[in-house]
Amino acid sequence: MMTYNMAYQVIQRCYADANMLSKERESVMEKYPVYPKGYIFNEDESVRWNREEVQRRQEAREKAQKKYDKKVQEIWGEAEKAIKDYLQSEFDLKPKVADTVYAKAREEGHSGGFFEILSEANDYGSFVENILSLSKKEE
Repeated sequence: MMTYNMAYQVIQRCYADANMLSKERESVMEKYPVYPKGYIFNEDESVRWNREEVQRRQEAREKAQKKYDKKVQEIWGEAEKAIKDYLQSEFDLKPKVADTVYAKAREEGHSGGFFEILSEANDYGSFVENILSLSKKEE
């Protein structure tokens, strides 16, 4: 059972993890500088060799960047999961309904970050719970 406070704590941890990862990435990416097209690493080598070296180093940089991008996606995936779990636990919403509520909360709150998304999700979750309750009473 995921409570609002538990989801909030997960999001706090995600922000801390993302911050640490960002610092780590900055440090690692310094090892992979961006070189302009036509950069000469070694004047004793051919133009082709230097061009291929620029490409090789660019590919190494992109590979390192993708590694960190994947980790960041995993971190924010945890925050998203916590909010959806909260919606399902707190408001007894089915997964597809929780996904829809989350999507609306994200649309409205994304500019304020995951804490704002959680707050919006709480409001929309309560609203949907009330509608579903009224719908059941009318049946």
